[in-house]
Amino acid sequence: MKKVIVVTFRMEGFHCWPNAKGDVSYLKDRHRHMFHFRCEKEVKHNERDIEIITFKREIQSYLVKKFGNVTC
Repeated sequence: MKKVIVVTFRMEGFHCWPNAKGDVSYLKDRHRHMFHFRCEKEVKHNERDIEIITFKREIQSYLVKKFGNVTC
């Protein structure tokens, strides 16, 4: 049976859609979303290959580096 650790968390993100038109033109302005994550990592034994909080922090750090802040 596959062994996994699971982390769940939320992160706030901001963006805008400069070309929004019509009834969604308000999306031209910077606005917030709450993103919900559920991430799994396979482990090889019951003594964690990686600490759960470390796993979560690594994912969050990656997301910030990858997507950063959007300026509008």
